[in-house]
Amino acid sequence: IAFLDSDDFWSPNKLEVVSQNIEADPEAGLFSHNQSIIRDGEAVKRSRYGPPTGYQGSLHDYLVFVGNCISTSATVVAKEYLEQVDGFSESRSIVTVEDYDLWVRLSKLCRFRFIEDVLGSQVFHPASASANAELHLHSSLAMLEKNRAELDEEGIKYSKWALRRRRGNIYFGAARQYQ
Repeated sequence: IAFLDSDDFWSPNKLEVVSQNIEADPEAGLFSHNQSIIRDGEAVKRSRYGPPTGYQGSLHDYLVFVGNCISTSATVVAKEYLEQVDGFSESRSIVTVEDYDLWVRLSKLCRFRFIEDVLGSQVFHPASASANAELHLHSSLAMLEKNRAELDEEGIKYSKWALRRRRGNIYFGAARQYQ
C-alpha cells in the first residue's frame, strides 16, 4: 500500500522504481524513498530518509530515541504488516505523529528498505497540523510515553537518561518550530 498526503507529489516513475525494489528485496515490509522539500512553492532541499549511513543499531530504537526518519508520502508498506498492526492509530493524543507511531510499530515486525532516489516532493505550509508547534509537541510526548509503556509491558527497560534525552529533543524541536 502506497501513501500520498493530499498536498504532496510523486515523481512519475515512483511506483516503477519502488516495484523494482520490492522485486529485488521481497522480504522487506516497508520501502521508503527520498523526497524534495517544498516551501513557499520552491524546492528548498532534498530530504534523506532512514537512519544515518552506517548506523548499526536497532531501527526501532532509532525511531523511538532519535526521531522520525520517514515520510508518509515516501512510503510503501506490505498490506500484511499493516493489518498485523491495525494500520494508523486513531488516538487523538498522537494526532500529528500517527505516521511516526505506525513506523515504530512496524519496526518491530518487518525490515525496512530505504531507497536513495528522490521519487517525490513533500510540501510544507503553515496550515498543516504538524505546523502547530504546541499540538505537535504534545503529540510527540504522548507517543514517547505510549512507546515507553508498551516496552515496559514487554519487559524492555530503557535508561532514564535515554528517555530524558528524547524528551529534551522533542522540546528542542518545538522551540525551533516556535522560533
